[in-house]
Amino acid sequence: MPAPKSMKKWVVAGLFAVGALLGGAAAVWLERAPLLTWYCMSGLERATDQDRALWADRVAGLGEAAEPAVLASLAGADDGVCRNAGAVLERWTGQWDGADGRAAGLAERMAKSFGDCSPKGRCVVLDSAAAWFRPDSVKPAGALLTSCARLVTEAAEVPEGETHAAALNLFSQALDHMEAAREMLASGRPLVRKALYDEPAAIRLSAVKASLHYAPDLLDDVAVLLKDPAPEVRRAALAAVGPADEKQVPAKSLLPVLHDSDPAVRKACEDVLRNNRRLSPLSFKIGWCLCHPDPAERLNVLDYLQRGADVEPGVWLRELSHDDSAAVRLAALRAMTQQDVVDLSDRLQQMAESDASPTVCQIARLYQKWTKTPVHDGER
Repeated sequence: MPAPKSMKKWVVAGLFAVGALLGGAAAVWLERAPLLTWYCMSGLERATDQDRALWADRVAGLGEAAEPAVLASLAGADDGVCRNAGAVLERWTGQWDGADGRAAGLAERMAKSFGDCSPKGRCVVLDSAAAWFRPDSVKPAGALLTSCARLVTEAAEVPEGETHAAALNLFSQALDHMEAAREMLASGRPLVRKALYDEPAAIRLSAVKASLHYAPDLLDDVAVLLKDPAPEVRRAALAAVGPADEKQVPAKSLLPVLHDSDPAVRKACEDVLRNNRRLSPLSFKIGWCLCHPDPAERLNVLDYLQRGADVEPGVWLRELSHDDSAAVRLAALRAMTQQDVVDLSDRLQQMAESDASPTVCQIARLYQKWTKTPVHDGER
């Protein structure tokens, strides 16, 4: 039988051991969520196409506790890891509709971490957010909409075309779902303007379509794409600016498109000028000649002006007097001095002082000397 002191030591040691075991068990219990998140995230990051769904389900089942780890994984350059994280976000956006407080919280954290994401990660975030605006989804809460508008705004500030394309998709879906979403509309204009100059052409095409429906004040930017290398983009730009009020995009800006290298673009431009802009047959012929690449064809403008009584010669003569060919400008100069409908003395003065051709300057000065008065005192 042990001595009393020895027994006491054994009891104390046993109590310490039991306490240590209980403390360890408590620590494990308290840390079970971080440990489980670490374990599941490790599996998710290594997941292949075959087992991605399994690990995505496990991580998604952890709920909000796993959000920081999932969003942090989008900062890496590994596209596979980003796709795997996107599978989790897809599950959450599918389970938590736009009126769910968890969705609003997730959207806010997505917006806060957006700047830290890799280009692929940003696309994943934007594609996931677009799921809240499916046609059959619940009306999103205001907080969620604010966070998604912030995503669109921040997407416009990065240089990647793929990010712009994903943000355009979110922007368009959100406005289709909620036409009164003014803050989303305001956030999308800088994005649309930036995407009009993106590569590949498909992004520019999407931007043109978005501008037509949601940002009509960008038509001047869209008009630049009438010279785009891709014919499908030129056709889309023509469809956007063609029917516009002439005060926004003048008809003369469309005339060069009559000589586009693509037959479909040329035909579309002809339809716009004849049917939407209501150019008369004679004005159409003059416009066609005015922008022809052959200077000899451009000189035919003068013949048409002599024949037609229903056209304003001053407008066309001013345009012709800025022609790239000095020979055409000389012909326009002579015609300007022979007509008596409008006063073009200001343009004659400009040509006498600053025309690129010394010959044109000299002839303009001679005409001024001979007339000694403004070219004509007719109507302006």
